[in-house]
Amino acid sequence: MNDLRNGLMPAEKRLVSWSCCFASMSLMGVASAWLLAELTPSPLVNSLLVAARNIPAFLPLKRHIKGFPLMFSAVLILELVGVALSWQWLNPPLLIGITLAGVFVL
Repeated sequence: MNDLRNGLMPAEKRLVSWSCCFASMSLMGVASAWLLAELTPSPLVNSLLVAARNIPAFLPLKRHIKGFPLMFSAVLILELVGVALSWQWLNPPLLIGITLAGVFVL
């Protein structure tokens, strides 16, 4: 119990936590790729999704719990893009840009 107060988790909980995080990030990648494929059939634009997702790997960023609100807001933005696509509220080029920016932030 003392380890939990110090912020340490048992190995099993860390493994489950890491697995859930990895699975959710993979699902977000697939969902955003599907969303972008619905917006445009262009292979060039669809390949930009992979670039936007991997560019932060080259930046000197550290993961921190304070980044969670930013990640959560990116997920909400992608959800709003999906709603805007289904209701045809905005034009597709704007939605494509918002999707790529949301994936970059995520």
